[in-house]
Amino acid sequence: MNPIGKICLGCGSSWSDEKLDRKKRFDPNLISCCPDRKMVDVYTKPTKDREADRLRFSDEAFNRWLDESISDSGHTVYDQIPDICCAWHGWSNRQWYENSKKLDWEDREDEWSKEIQKAHPLNTGFFNTYDLAFEMVGNRHGKFALVGLVNWLLRKAQDK
Repeated sequence: MNPIGKICLGCGSSWSDEKLDRKKRFDPNLISCCPDRKMVDVYTKPTKDREADRLRFSDEAFNRWLDESISDSGHTVYDQIPDICCAWHGWSNRQWYENSKKLDWEDREDEWSKEIQKAHPLNTGFFNTYDLAFEMVGNRHGKFALVGLVNWLLRKAQDK
């Protein structure tokens, strides 16, 4: 019988080591919810057990949030999650959603801002260049690397 996947015995995460590594490349601050990962084969799809999950994750506020009704028909957050670890990741990262203004990086308006906004693909339809720009910026993580990228692009435009 072939396994249908893997699961961590410590935290129940179904992320493979490869997926965790991929996620860490995009978010170097990401940590696994279980520092001692022990991945084992899973042969049947695990069923959720609310009481067992409540014992594994004993944070009272987290459990209240999981049990909150989120629809008129009485569905809870717990009903909507694929597994408890996904919910825990969401819960532990909620500060970034609640304070999303922090992620604005407080960009300053300058003489190029309006032109940059006009060049957005929703205004121009040029999604291919936006995808390329997203990749080029995504490959650089420091401000100096981004300055180097812009400098290179400006030099390239001047040479044409």
